[in-house]
Amino acid sequence: MRLFELIENNITDKDLQQLETYADRLFASLGIDVEFSRHFKDRVNDPRNTKPITMAELTRLFKQIYKQHGKPIAQLGPDAEAVMKDMRTDVNVPFALQWDGKELDLVAKTIMRKPNFATPNPEFAVEGKRIPRKKGQPAGSKKHSDLYTDENPKGTIQGLKFATVKDAEASVNKIKSSGKKHAHKIQAAIAMEQRAKAAGKKSAASVYRTYINQMKKKTKEMKESLVEAYMMDLNQNEDMLVLKVKDTDQKGHVEIRGKKNYETDGYDPKDPLHKVLDELDPATVAKLYGGEEVYLNPKNSRTAPAIAKAKELTTENFADGKNPERKGLSKRVGVSQKMSISQLKKIAKNSTGERRKMAQWNLNMKRGRLKKK
Repeated sequence: MRLFELIENNITDKDLQQLETYADRLFASLGIDVEFSRHFKDRVNDPRNTKPITMAELTRLFKQIYKQHGKPIAQLGPDAEAVMKDMRTDVNVPFALQWDGKELDLVAKTIMRKPNFATPNPEFAVEGKRIPRKKGQPAGSKKHSDLYTDENPKGTIQGLKFATVKDAEASVNKIKSSGKKHAHKIQAAIAMEQRAKAAGKKSAASVYRTYINQMKKKTKEMKESLVEAYMMDLNQNEDMLVLKVKDTDQKGHVEIRGKKNYETDGYDPKDPLHKVLDELDPATVAKLYGGEEVYLNPKNSRTAPAIAKAKELTTENFADGKNPERKGLSKRVGVSQKMSISQLKKIAKNSTGERRKMAQWNLNMKRGRLKKK
């Protein structure tokens, strides 16, 4: 048995709840809510980390990431994927940004301790005092932390410069035509702006800042376009399927639960979830089973059946607060409609999973945000 397996002070769910509360407080000013995926929780204590990841390391990482990169991360906008990296501890946290209709959710997808972690996504590195790279040192060496060193050239937009205003303008055009994702383009421009500022090239830096602000406007438009959509997400638990349906212009969501194996020998025409899936177009069902969150644009006629069903489900459930597939859940998780707003806010802030969802749901209902009039 490896020494790692003998260590009893692994990071617990309670530890992660406390970390999530701490990170939420840090990122709240940026309109970002921090969450940890189930895979993150499974991976944080994995023996493959070699040396156990500690709470002190995680706390430092989120604190420094917010301090050094909080605003650039917020500027990436919805659907962006990137990686937090601690160059001192080799801890890497791939994350995704998701728009929930009100704010950005920063979802930490996984975690691992791995030196020279390679990714095609933008990287936000936490480093100590800058140590210039010496001649002959390899790019991935821990003995330097240089702003001008391309630690992971894979996916880098080549040929970007900042010496003159013309160089910066030409480089911005390269970024625009690079074919990279929206988030990748913003991160490339931010990196070049930082380099130009460090070199005293204020005019060149302003060229990059102008482009970044234009992209921020596009990010805002992307967020606003999602508010007009419906979202569906299918999760397969051990003994059931759970379909999450959300009107992104509303708080909260609807969940429909049913039997597994809809697509094979487990089909049941009387099952409530199977009835819903029957009314969706095949392309939407295929995406749901592929693990994708499906966003349905009401203006898209190809997904009309899915849009109609999503609208029916969300309108019905948001109007009267009913959700028969979740009957009794509030009581089971210790949340009551008789609780005060302050009690519900406390539970929603300090809990996770269904307890947090039900506290938030009851809080919204008490405030009258979901009740149709």
